Amino acid sequence: MHLLEKGFELWRYYLNIYFEHQRRLNFNALDVKYESFLESPVNILTQLIEFCELRNSKNTVKDICNVIDTTRKNAYKQDKDLVNFYHSVKSDIIMQKLYGQN
Repeated sequence: MHLLEKGFELWRYYLNIYFEHQRRLNFNALDVKYESFLESPVNILTQLIEFCELRNSKNTVKDICNVIDTTRKNAYKQDKDLVNFYHSVKSDIIMQKLYGQN
């Protein structure tokens, strides 16, 4: 099995555990997609702070955002092997559950 396939299987395993915990918590969980986080880190960090009921510091959020490399969004598209792997797994049930029709 290719390393990417092993990684995908591990990711799928942990997501299934997450979905079970989410169900047990009556869906009292906050889903954050990596791509969404990179697209709008201030909004996502603010949502996380509110969800966790933490004190919000605009300076802290700003400091965190200053070290986020937002150019990493969809970085896999720059690598032919990663694009091919994406196409091989995009119809997987977990991918459909998270991202819908790709």
